Amino acid sequence: MVWKSLLVFCLTSTFLGAQTDAAFIKKDTNIWTAMAPPFQIEVNGVEIPFTGDLIKTRINERGFDTIVFQNARFRKVSIMKLRPGNTYLIHDNTCSFYTLQPTQGSKRGVVKFKVDKGENKLYRVGNDITRVYHANKRDKYYYYPHSAMCVDAAQRLRLESETGDELSSVNFHFLHGEKLFYVFNEETGNIDLRLMGLVKKEKEYRVRHDKH
Repeated sequence: MVWKSLLVFCLTSTFLGAQTDAAFIKKDTNIWTAMAPPFQIEVNGVEIPFTGDLIKTRINERGFDTIVFQNARFRKVSIMKLRPGNTYLIHDNTCSFYTLQPTQGSKRGVVKFKVDKGENKLYRVGNDITRVYHANKRDKYYYYPHSAMCVDAAQRLRLESETGDELSSVNFHFLHGEKLFYVFNEETGNIDLRLMGLVKKEKEYRVRHDKH
């Protein structure tokens, strides 16, 4: 069963006091009525009440924006890059709890990886589909297809050892064709995720899958 409800929030550049970038979030009061136990969603730290009220929250101008889904058993934090003047829809989804997309449609993104101070030469990188990454070579941007049921869900980008042990991961919503540079420091365990621009040409969507 797939429920057809949605949550809408708009991002505008309307001047609101000292805020120039604000998100307006409106809840469909019939959303997710079949889901249990109760849950909540936050965008950039602002809880979205399920009342149909209009809520404003600032866009993170310098870094990434965050969306948090939480119920009694599960908490999922994802990041994204929202844009002023856009409207975004959150739909409920049976395989990923929710999906997020701009009203004009989402555009898939690409990501390349780098490992600093790594102990190994070979790693596996990607989402559910992975490829081999050579630490001693400069990486290229690659596109990782979604599951057919979760096209607009957050992608769990991850980096694994050659044997498949996960070393790091981050949940990211590709909305506008973002080009990401995923830098992992194996010594400290820190991830430095950088937005490098947007995909402009179709030929930038390279796909590669290396089987284990």
